[in-house]
Amino acid sequence: MMIRKKTELKQSENEATRQVIDYLELKKYRVFKIYNGAIAQRVVSGKIIYKKKDQKMSGVPDLIALREGYPILFIEMKGTGGRASDNQKEFLRLVNEANGAKGLVAWGIDEVVNVLETREVYK
Repeated sequence: MMIRKKTELKQSENEATRQVIDYLELKKYRVFKIYNGAIAQRVVSGKIIYKKKDQKMSGVPDLIALREGYPILFIEMKGTGGRASDNQKEFLRLVNEANGAKGLVAWGIDEVVNVLETREVYK
């Protein structure tokens, strides 16, 4: 599994994800965002109460990117200071053992650019 040094700039996971999606689309990837977190259940006293989703998908990365002739990318996005959970690490390990797939944790666009530009996507 590839886990790289965190990006220096402080940014939220949402900001980092948007940058990565834009970059991958520029590189002609088709990108799918996986929504696999809590869902809003109700509002109580002006606060949103969240309920955890079914744990069957626990560990599935945030982004799946496809491009004809290239391995499938599974990218777990993190904001500055974020850490991959054990389930996320295990999922990425399984991805990296599969032929035709590459899994990584990214704290920003730098990790994704590095994988594509160094052609690590072929390893």
